[in-house]
Amino acid sequence: MTIRQKGIARAKLPPLKILKEAARAGDACAHSNIPLIYRDAGNLRRAFFWWKRLAESEFKGDAFVDIGYCLMHGIGVRRNLREARIAFERAMQSKWISQWQQEEAMYLLAVCLLESPSDNRARVKAMALLARANKDSDFPEAGNLLQQVEAGSILTPCRCRRGLRRSIRGQAPCQIHNRPRRS
Repeated sequence: MTIRQKGIARAKLPPLKILKEAARAGDACAHSNIPLIYRDAGNLRRAFFWWKRLAESEFKGDAFVDIGYCLMHGIGVRRNLREARIAFERAMQSKWISQWQQEEAMYLLAVCLLESPSDNRARVKAMALLARANKDSDFPEAGNLLQQVEAGSILTPCRCRRGLRRSIRGQAPCQIHNRPRRS
Protein backbone atom coordinates (compact mmCIF):
# COMPACT_ATOMS: atom_id res chain seq x y z
CA MET A 1 0.00 0.00 0.00
CA THR A 2 1.43 3.37 -0.96
CA ILE A 3 1.04 6.68 0.83
CA ARG A 4 -1.67 7.85 -1.57
CA GLN A 5 -3.67 4.64 -1.19
CA LYS A 6 -3.67 5.11 2.56
CA GLY A 7 -4.89 8.69 2.15
CA ILE A 8 -2.06 10.50 3.93
CA ALA A 9 -1.74 14.15 2.92
CA ARG A 10 1.94 14.75 2.18
CA ALA A 11 1.91 18.50 2.80
CA LYS A 12 0.57 18.17 6.36
CA LEU A 13 3.27 15.85 7.72
CA PRO A 14 7.06 16.30 8.08
CA PRO A 15 9.03 14.04 5.69
CA LEU A 16 10.11 11.60 8.40
CA LYS A 17 6.54 11.10 9.55
CA ILE A 18 5.47 10.47 5.96
CA LEU A 19 8.18 7.84 5.58
CA LYS A 20 7.28 6.15 8.87
CA GLU A 21 3.62 5.97 7.86
CA ALA A 22 4.59 4.52 4.49
CA ALA A 23 6.93 2.01 6.15
CA ARG A 24 4.12 0.87 8.46
CA ALA A 25 1.97 0.44 5.35
CA GLY A 26 4.61 -1.89 3.87
CA ASP A 27 6.55 0.46 1.60
CA ALA A 28 10.08 -1.02 1.48
CA CYS A 29 11.56 2.08 -0.16
CA ALA A 30 10.31 4.30 2.66
CA HIS A 31 11.64 1.84 5.24
CA SER A 32 15.06 1.91 3.56
CA ASN A 33 15.22 5.71 3.62
CA ILE A 34 14.39 6.27 7.29
CA PRO A 35 17.82 5.19 8.64
CA LEU A 36 19.52 7.33 6.00
CA ILE A 37 17.66 10.42 7.20
CA TYR A 38 18.73 9.72 10.77
CA ARG A 39 22.33 9.05 9.66
CA ASP A 40 22.52 12.27 7.66
CA ALA A 41 21.11 14.20 10.64
CA GLY A 42 23.82 12.73 12.88
CA ASN A 43 21.49 10.57 15.00
CA LEU A 44 23.53 7.39 14.55
CA ARG A 45 21.86 5.40 17.32
CA ARG A 46 18.46 5.95 15.74
CA ALA A 47 19.87 5.09 12.30
CA PHE A 48 21.22 1.80 13.70
CA PHE A 49 17.83 1.07 15.28
CA TRP A 50 16.08 1.53 11.93
CA TRP A 51 18.67 -0.56 10.03
CA LYS A 52 17.99 -3.35 12.54
CA ARG A 53 14.24 -3.01 11.92
CA LEU A 54 14.85 -3.10 8.18
CA ALA A 55 16.97 -6.24 8.60
CA GLU A 56 14.01 -7.94 10.26
CA SER A 57 11.87 -7.30 7.18
CA GLU A 58 11.96 -9.32 3.98
CA PHE A 59 14.18 -6.77 2.19
CA LYS A 60 17.17 -7.15 4.47
CA GLY A 61 20.37 -7.73 2.49
CA ASP A 62 21.69 -4.19 2.21
CA ALA A 63 20.67 -3.38 5.80
CA PHE A 64 22.99 -6.10 7.13
CA VAL A 65 25.96 -4.34 5.51
CA ASP A 66 25.03 -1.13 7.34
CA ILE A 67 24.51 -3.00 10.63
CA GLY A 68 27.85 -4.78 10.25
CA TYR A 69 29.67 -1.53 9.47
CA CYS A 70 28.18 0.15 12.55
CA LEU A 71 29.10 -2.82 14.76
CA MET A 72 32.58 -3.04 13.27
CA HIS A 73 33.41 0.59 14.03
CA GLY A 74 31.16 1.34 17.01
CA ILE A 75 28.97 3.81 15.13
CA GLY A 76 25.71 4.37 17.02
CA VAL A 77 26.27 1.14 18.94
CA ARG A 78 28.96 -0.55 21.04
CA ARG A 79 31.76 -2.07 18.89
CA ASN A 80 31.40 -5.85 18.44
CA LEU A 81 33.50 -7.55 15.75
CA ARG A 82 31.88 -10.96 16.26
CA GLU A 83 28.39 -9.55 15.61
CA ALA A 84 29.75 -7.52 12.69
CA ARG A 85 31.10 -10.70 11.07
CA ILE A 86 27.71 -12.37 11.52
CA ALA A 87 25.96 -9.39 9.90
CA PHE A 88 28.34 -9.44 6.91
CA GLU A 89 27.83 -13.20 6.49
CA ARG A 90 24.06 -12.71 6.52
CA ALA A 91 24.36 -9.91 3.97
CA MET A 92 26.37 -12.12 1.63
CA GLN A 93 23.81 -14.93 1.93
CA SER A 94 20.79 -12.71 1.33
CA LYS A 95 18.96 -12.85 -1.97
CA TRP A 96 17.83 -9.23 -1.42
CA ILE A 97 21.19 -7.53 -1.88
CA SER A 98 22.82 -5.70 -4.76
CA GLN A 99 26.12 -6.94 -6.16
CA TRP A 100 27.68 -3.64 -5.10
CA GLN A 101 26.66 -4.17 -1.46
CA GLN A 102 27.58 -7.85 -1.56
CA GLU A 103 31.11 -6.94 -2.63
CA GLU A 104 31.29 -4.36 0.16
CA ALA A 105 30.16 -7.02 2.66
CA MET A 106 32.93 -9.32 1.40
CA TYR A 107 35.52 -6.55 1.79
CA LEU A 108 34.37 -5.57 5.28
CA LEU A 109 34.22 -9.19 6.43
CA ALA A 110 37.77 -9.68 5.15
CA VAL A 111 38.90 -6.61 7.12
CA CYS A 112 37.22 -8.03 10.26
CA LEU A 113 38.97 -11.35 9.76
CA LEU A 114 42.34 -9.70 9.24
CA GLU A 115 41.95 -7.47 12.32
CA SER A 116 40.85 -10.25 14.65
CA PRO A 117 43.44 -12.35 16.44
CA SER A 118 43.11 -15.45 14.32
CA ASP A 119 44.81 -18.33 12.66
CA ASN A 120 46.00 -18.85 9.11
CA ARG A 121 42.54 -20.10 8.01
CA ALA A 122 41.02 -16.67 8.68
CA ARG A 123 43.78 -15.05 6.61
CA VAL A 124 43.17 -17.45 3.72
CA LYS A 125 39.41 -16.83 3.92
CA ALA A 126 40.02 -13.06 3.96
CA MET A 127 42.22 -13.31 0.87
CA ALA A 128 39.52 -15.31 -0.95
CA LEU A 129 36.88 -12.74 0.01
CA LEU A 130 39.05 -9.86 -1.21
CA ALA A 131 39.68 -11.64 -4.51
CA ARG A 132 35.92 -12.25 -4.96
CA ALA A 133 35.08 -8.64 -4.07
CA ASN A 134 37.44 -7.35 -6.74
CA LYS A 135 37.01 -10.10 -9.35
CA ASP A 136 35.76 -7.62 -11.95
CA SER A 137 38.33 -4.97 -10.92
CA ASP A 138 35.69 -2.45 -9.80
CA PHE A 139 36.62 -2.39 -6.11
CA PRO A 140 40.17 -1.00 -5.94
CA GLU A 141 40.22 -0.93 -2.12
CA ALA A 142 39.78 -4.72 -2.08
CA GLY A 143 42.53 -5.15 -4.68
CA ASN A 144 44.91 -2.89 -2.73
CA LEU A 145 44.27 -4.70 0.56
CA LEU A 146 44.76 -8.08 -1.13
CA GLN A 147 48.14 -6.89 -2.44
CA GLN A 148 49.10 -5.78 1.08
CA VAL A 149 48.14 -9.18 2.53
CA GLU A 150 50.01 -11.10 -0.18
CA ALA A 151 53.12 -8.94 0.29
CA GLY A 152 53.00 -9.41 4.07
CA SER A 153 53.17 -5.65 4.62
CA ILE A 154 51.43 -3.62 7.31
CA LEU A 155 47.72 -3.58 6.54
CA THR A 156 46.03 -0.24 5.94
CA PRO A 157 42.44 -0.91 4.90
CA CYS A 158 40.22 1.88 3.66
CA ARG A 159 37.48 2.51 6.24
CA CYS A 160 35.31 4.74 4.05
CA ARG A 161 31.93 3.47 2.92
CA ARG A 162 31.98 2.39 -0.69
CA GLY A 163 30.28 4.91 -2.93
CA LEU A 164 29.47 7.44 -0.20
CA ARG A 165 30.93 10.92 -0.11
CA ARG A 166 33.44 11.16 2.69
CA SER A 167 31.51 14.10 4.15
CA ILE A 168 28.48 11.92 4.97
CA ARG A 169 28.15 11.27 8.68
CA GLY A 170 28.42 7.86 10.27
CA GLN A 171 31.71 6.74 8.73
CA ALA A 172 34.78 5.51 10.56
CA PRO A 173 38.03 7.51 10.41
CA CYS A 174 40.12 6.40 7.46
CA GLN A 175 43.94 6.42 7.57
CA ILE A 176 44.15 6.43 3.80
CA HIS A 177 41.91 9.45 3.25
CA ASN A 178 42.69 11.26 6.56
CA ARG A 179 39.07 12.10 7.08
CA PRO A 180 38.11 12.60 10.74
CA ARG A 181 35.04 10.87 12.15
CA ARG A 182 31.89 12.97 12.05
CA SER A 183 29.15 12.22 14.49
